[in-house]
Amino acid sequence: MVASSIRNLQARTGKSADEWVAIVRKRGPVDEKARREWLMTEHGFTTNYAWWIADLSVGKGAEHASPEAYLASAEATVDAMFAGKRAALRPIFERLLKLGLGAGKGAKACPERPAPWLARRVPITGRPR
Repeated sequence: MVASSIRNLQARTGKSADEWVAIVRKRGPVDEKARREWLMTEHGFTTNYAWWIADLSVGKGAEHASPEAYLASAEATVDAMFAGKRAALRPIFERLLKLGLGAGKGAKACPERPAPWLARRVPITGRPR
């Protein structure tokens, strides 16, 4: 999904995510919320792209910048979700994950906060995409 978003941003605007981040940092407002609004009103960004670029401009969301970065952060994300008093839920999660990934060709898990989700072409569980 991130790879297609990167391609789409380039195709729609003629600029890469890194180029937009540089523009926002140089010419955009100081705070993140104002940056999102500025990207939408001044540059015609849709909400999701505006959030993504504004996040990147303040050092957030780097784990979504590439598939490799996302995979590297996935284990830490799941570990954090099942830390402390939620540790007892981890075996349940692992079993459901195994069942979900066995749902057929193309099944994938996405360990996002606040809840991980499973999908094939469309989400099987969790929040819709």
